[in-house]
Amino acid sequence: MNWHKATHFVSYLRNRKTRYDLHSPLVYNFVDQVIPNSSLDHPYKSIEKLRKQLLTNRTLIMVNDFGTGIKGQKKYQRSISAIAKNSLKASKYYRLLSESIKYFGTTSILELGTSLGISTLYMAQSGKQIHSIEGCENTAAIARENFKNFNANNVQSHIAPFDALLPGLLKQHQFNFIYIDGNHQYGATINYTKEILKQIKQNCIIVYDDIYWSKGMTKAWEEIKGMNEITVSIDFFEFGFAFINCDLSKENFIIKY
Repeated sequence: MNWHKATHFVSYLRNRKTRYDLHSPLVYNFVDQVIPNSSLDHPYKSIEKLRKQLLTNRTLIMVNDFGTGIKGQKKYQRSISAIAKNSLKASKYYRLLSESIKYFGTTSILELGTSLGISTLYMAQSGKQIHSIEGCENTAAIARENFKNFNANNVQSHIAPFDALLPGLLKQHQFNFIYIDGNHQYGATINYTKEILKQIKQNCIIVYDDIYWSKGMTKAWEEIKGMNEITVSIDFFEFGFAFINCDLSKENFIIKY
């Protein structure tokens, strides 16, 4: 954990709330019903077995990084195990994604940043249609093989930079759950959000990964919370949930998880 993230974690520990501190019915019910379910790991054991396999796979692949890269490099060799170690979150956060999708009656999901496909497989347990975009062809190939092995026929994998596909997919599909886990930079995150808000006309949840990963990501998260279209935000530290819902009053929550 870098210094920026560690500093904000101390603040998160000091300010986080439990469901007993909440006065918003939507957020109270969400926390009350989803968080207990997200502690159950038995539906996801096979995915966690795959995670362990990826973490020990020393095969080298050429990575094409459209985000921050490694020391500014955009193309470099990396082992599958290193990609898994760097990109994967604790399983409880992926369970939170999956259980949130089920709870809110999500019908169509968009993911920016497939990586090796672990987060996608968690969300695919809902049985809902998922469109997942990955910029690196070699990484996406591994994810596609994982989808095939899990019979995840509800996942449609796209290989392209996010900017190239995002506007078209938003016009073609009515997404009501969007997970952004790629290109962790201030400018890119704000641009993706503005494109989403321009196209989305119905209630939707946008989940941002690593909102305290860097000063830029934290700046982006603070600006997103203040956008007129975002009514409710929930800070789980590793994830930021932003709700587009005209029926809700504008409120920001920091929740213990």
